Amino acid sequence: MSVACGLVRLIAQQPLDLPPRNEAAAEICSTGRDRLRQLGLVQPVAPAEGLGLSFQQDPALLFPDYSGTLTLRDFLVAGDVATIRFKPSFDGSDIETWQRVGSRRINGRLVSVFEPSWPTSVIDRVLVAKRWGWDQLGLYWGELLPGAVEPGSGHSIWLRMAPSNLPHVEVRTIGADVQYSSHAVNLLIPGWGDSYVNDDAGFNLAQVTSKFYQSFADSYDGIAIVPDQHLVNYGAFHRNVQNQVRGIGMSVFDDSVAYGSQSHRLRGVELFAEYFVAEHDSSTHEISHQWGDYIDWTRLTGLSRAGHQPSAHDPLWANGETFLGAVLYPNRRVAQGPSGWQIEQTPPAARMNPLSLYAMGHLPKEQVPEITLFDEQGQFEATAASSPAIGRAVTGATRTATIYNVIGMLGERSGPVDTEWHRATVIVSRDRLLSQREMDYWTFAARRLEDPNGVGVIGYDGYGSLEVASGHRLDLRTDIRPLSAPALSETFEVDYPVLGRRDFRDVIFDTDVATHYRIGERVQWSGVVSARDRNDFDRMLIRFWKTGGTTDQAIRVTASVSSRSSFIAETRFQPGQAGTYLMEVFLFWPNSGSQFSRAALSPIVVD
Repeated sequence: MSVACGLVRLIAQQPLDLPPRNEAAAEICSTGRDRLRQLGLVQPVAPAEGLGLSFQQDPALLFPDYSGTLTLRDFLVAGDVATIRFKPSFDGSDIETWQRVGSRRINGRLVSVFEPSWPTSVIDRVLVAKRWGWDQLGLYWGELLPGAVEPGSGHSIWLRMAPSNLPHVEVRTIGADVQYSSHAVNLLIPGWGDSYVNDDAGFNLAQVTSKFYQSFADSYDGIAIVPDQHLVNYGAFHRNVQNQVRGIGMSVFDDSVAYGSQSHRLRGVELFAEYFVAEHDSSTHEISHQWGDYIDWTRLTGLSRAGHQPSAHDPLWANGETFLGAVLYPNRRVAQGPSGWQIEQTPPAARMNPLSLYAMGHLPKEQVPEITLFDEQGQFEATAASSPAIGRAVTGATRTATIYNVIGMLGERSGPVDTEWHRATVIVSRDRLLSQREMDYWTFAARRLEDPNGVGVIGYDGYGSLEVASGHRLDLRTDIRPLSAPALSETFEVDYPVLGRRDFRDVIFDTDVATHYRIGERVQWSGVVSARDRNDFDRMLIRFWKTGGTTDQAIRVTASVSSRSSFIAETRFQPGQAGTYLMEVFLFWPNSGSQFSRAALSPIVVD
């Protein structure tokens, strides 16, 4: 076993006026490739020798007050690999070399097994300036560096993480291999996903859905499948199993019975890795694939495509933001600036593009604006969507198309129009049913996605629920409906859940920390500094950094730290400070200079 040595927690200096860091690569959507595989246009591809495959997180959920060893158990790497490198995500970390602890054959293929572990002090280091929270129930741990890959180009490793006061939910079992809550189902299917070692999309989704329908109602439009094990460098994909909409670039077909849907209700099945099903943008992205983007822009305009899976994602255009971008994430869009086209921050909340709404049947053709496309599709990242710096120039020649050009190639859109999308969230275990806290985690995630009260809370990245993204045209429903067992009903806070007293790691607040504040409200935070790396802290700072904000929009609240390590910080939120924020805590000592934040949690809403 490779164990990182104990580390003295030295906090590097960082100017306070810099925005929070965002080091992690985002998830990868493989919808385009999966669709080509379903059509028989590409063959299965086995993960290359030396690539990471999967692992089990221990503890299965990381809580911010956890004090113990973190282990990635049964970390599988394709092939005969004696060592592999890893770069932890904390500032100033060295590249680690993991030693293999064993090997075995899965589906006839040799895989190497690693079990890296880290002490509490490394968890401390990683949490420095790392954002997580109710809108990001995961922690970026670092990047795997197969072969000669350099830092910055590795494969992201995420951990599942939750605030300490994650709500408890009721869980019922149906036999020895099925359990459910109000908004999540857990199925035990030994060995499920083993074919992944020979096929990078080798997941038998129909096996899961067919087993699901043995115990639950055949009344869902979609089923989201989440493997219990973590998948390395993997995000999600959406598979259409039925389509009755014409004029969107996809044939009309119905394979729903093959997935166990005797009612023919099922239309899409998704696979989500890590924690990504819990994110509004990832969830909306995959659901949006039910209708797009399946326009052949090269055939229509002669455009040379680039970016992430361009055959199934929107191109670089000046047609507003899109949740299906091959080049830009939804929090970026192209606009006219003083000197030409440039990147701008998408005003929260990001919305579905007019072309997506047209494909869904929610926008008439007459309201779809002209589309300006850029010839230089790969000018930001050649193979992945990205969030370029705000103000960066978008260069090169442009060409235009209209919805009437699209209709001329595909025909006019016709077919059913949905106002609700019913989706079941199913977590597949390989060797055990999930623990109570794991069921709490997935139940909260699915319930929050639903936006049950229609409040439309915006996360720190600028994303709201499917209902918000669609302009209140499409509502997501995630309740679980058993066939012969009682349906469960839960009531817990998903709009503005408080953060726990110990969720900021190096301080302990006297009470839970609210995530919703009113303009004009006088607010006080008190507590004690609990950091272990020094004993002479004399000042602390709570900073609120606004989504898409600048230095002058940051809210700073300072307080003295007493000889007994206690503090009291107070402020009143002012008119003009409304928005969604990240809440950070900084600690200082005599002559310490600027520091990285000790913790960074979101979202905090001021209105």
